[in-house]
Amino acid sequence: MSDAAWQFHTPTKLRVGLGISAELADELTLLGARRPLLVTDRGIIAAGIADDIIAALGPGGTPPSIYDAVRSDPDAATVAEGSQRLRTWRADAVVAVGGGSVVDAAKAMAIMARHDGDILDYEHGQQRRRFDRPGLPLITIPTTAGTGSEVTWWSVITDPQRRRKCDIGSPLMAARVALVDPALSRGLPPQATAATGFDALSHALEALVTRHHHPATDALCRQAIEMIMAHLPTAVANGHDLEARMAMASAASIAGLAFPNAGLGAVHGLTAPLGARLGIAHGQACAALLPAVMRCNSTVVADRYAAVASWWGWQGIDPAAGAAVAVDRVLTLRRQLGLPSLRELGCTAADVPVIAADAIGPCSNCVNNPRPLTVADLDRLLHDALDE
Repeated sequence: MSDAAWQFHTPTKLRVGLGISAELADELTLLGARRPLLVTDRGIIAAGIADDIIAALGPGGTPPSIYDAVRSDPDAATVAEGSQRLRTWRADAVVAVGGGSVVDAAKAMAIMARHDGDILDYEHGQQRRRFDRPGLPLITIPTTAGTGSEVTWWSVITDPQRRRKCDIGSPLMAARVALVDPALSRGLPPQATAATGFDALSHALEALVTRHHHPATDALCRQAIEMIMAHLPTAVANGHDLEARMAMASAASIAGLAFPNAGLGAVHGLTAPLGARLGIAHGQACAALLPAVMRCNSTVVADRYAAVASWWGWQGIDPAAGAAVAVDRVLTLRRQLGLPSLRELGCTAADVPVIAADAIGPCSNCVNNPRPLTVADLDRLLHDALDE
């Protein structure tokens, strides 16, 4: 970070606590909303979580219309269908219940209900159109602890024709309220808990070293990193440990407050083409890439990674040695939790040149990486990740 001025912005009221989702009706009342549309997926419906959320509206509330067709990596067609449902229902609010894909889709639907065109017209860095007013009031209720999407103003929407994931972002897209209830993630399968937890860890470790990090984001990142490292193994081992769930839910949202202000780096620059071209789940891709990206960045931010190692008990004085300790600790955790390597996820050496080329560009998160990266650098980094 330079001596330049900095700013911190968060439009969302964040409430975290066991059972906090039961206060949905109160929050809708404060927004003056009477006809909410509940956006979710069929897994949430099957698990009965949506029933609990609807019950939280109380016997006097108008039963919400439900849109449950969101799938992993939502595309522009899903956003268009959902925003049309909002208009048809004459909805005055949106309630998103689910993981990152559901929340991303709901943010996009809510703002497109008040704008014309296709959501991809508003792609970051490629805007043919710009948002000029807020979307419908949105309340987010996450059911996983990882993306931080409940408190960010970004959505990732897939463009199947171009085989790419597009970042759509504006503070006008942010939720009015996030109700983060750790009880909703109770019993989440171990691999899903591990992958989403590594997504949150990558947010914090990337935002800590980006070109635009600053004191406020540094503080949030440190808190998130320490909570994740202390509680993620327990959350994976015992899905019903509510102390671990509470810590992970808090850490994911804390990291979600940090990275829209500090930016992300090469991990997220590479996960986009890995997901779009090879269908690799985002959290798993983050886990597979994070050690290699940290190792690559250690040439320029060894001191910051050494500080991370010191939070975990390292007491040395050589920054390079400390950075190596931090990288090893992250790699060890990934293996301990049983998360696969990049090669085990189906990426091969033949895929590397295409993925590396796709990750470079003015709209890529790689632009904000602390170490400037070329296609050749990313090629080497990906081969490094394949082999560990």
